[in-house]
Amino acid sequence: MFEKLCFLENTIQFPSAVNHASNASMEDILVAGGWDSDGNALKSVERFSWKKNVWERVSSMKVGRKGATSFVYENQVFVAGGCDSRVIEVLNLNEDLLQWDESMAKPPYHCEYLRSVVYQNRAVILCACEDTEYCAELCLTAPYPCKQLCKIPEPARKSYTVVAFEHKVLIFGGLCCGTDDDVLDSVLEFNIGTNKFKAMPSFPCGLCNLASVRWRDQAILIGGAVKDGPSKKVYMYNSKTGTTTELPCMLEERNGCAAVITGNTIVVMGGRGKTTGRVRSVEAFTLGGYTWRYLPAMNEIRSLSTATVLPTKNF
Repeated sequence: MFEKLCFLENTIQFPSAVNHASNASMEDILVAGGWDSDGNALKSVERFSWKKNVWERVSSMKVGRKGATSFVYENQVFVAGGCDSRVIEVLNLNEDLLQWDESMAKPPYHCEYLRSVVYQNRAVILCACEDTEYCAELCLTAPYPCKQLCKIPEPARKSYTVVAFEHKVLIFGGLCCGTDDDVLDSVLEFNIGTNKFKAMPSFPCGLCNLASVRWRDQAILIGGAVKDGPSKKVYMYNSKTGTTTELPCMLEERNGCAAVITGNTIVVMGGRGKTTGRVRSVEAFTLGGYTWRYLPAMNEIRSLSTATVLPTKNF
């Protein structure tokens, strides 16, 4: 592993982990919904404060959601999918009293396991369950028009993850629809400007229910499940060349975890292990370092939750 990391440092210029931890301003993290230990969809929401080093409860959503997607646009947090309706909930961070409201925007279809990326003033939406094979575009300004874009290439897939890079979106892994044991190693690139897909170099192994974040030109792919069960492995995939490099493993297996990146620090929340079941533990890894470390655990057990970083000026 040490030789692998030395090679990685020579090929990718990492920042100093020590300098980052001491000098950078860390963005707080919001995590919402997910499955609890009994398999119930959670309404609850928590925020991690770096300043206080604690998870604090935030106003709960109106409905329980698992497998939802979230993003920040114009100082508002949007949460969509993960329930049996097309309702999008929004949290306005400009208000003194933070309460979830129903957005006038609605995705074109109902989808429990939704994926999204924000591009300019719109969200590109992809369905990661078996309800539709089409991606769509939702305008985030009134009157919130929505249009269908194109069909995702065969094989039809679910439980994948997506990462956005400027004018393109990469789709990683997943399961073939209609089966729970055909785990995909394929990677697709979707060009937002042309609405066309192309195949990228495959991943080293099949993965589903994984979390992902973007760092520069790299997609960092975290946990999820391989054919034999939950994984603790972490990979870095170059969005231009399609090459893959393995990073240090997490401390725990995490199928269906959530992840964000703030500065150069990756934070991974919850998920499900083979022996631990669903967990509330949280881990962090600073790029340029060699090991993961625990952060304070969330208040609630969560898998298939959604998480986003909050603008620095809030809270």
